[in-house]
Amino acid sequence: MSHRYAVRGITVVERWKIFENFYADMGDPPDDTYTLDRKDNDKGYEPLNCTWATRMEQANNRSTN
Repeated sequence: MSHRYAVRGITVVERWKIFENFYADMGDPPDDTYTLDRKDNDKGYEPLNCTWATRMEQANNRSTN
C-alpha cells in the first residue's frame, strides 16, 4: 500500500490479509475490466466499504473529484 494511504490511515482489514477470506467476501469481479474500489475514500479496505467498479466509476469516486 502506498505511503499516501498510510499517512491518511487507510488500512486493509486483517481478515483480508488471507486471500481466501477476501475472496469469500468479494468473490469474482463481474469481468476483467472491474477493479476493487472503496465507496468511502476516507475509510479502509473492508467488506462494507468495497465494491467492484469500472475505471469510469472509480474516476468519479476520486477524493480529488
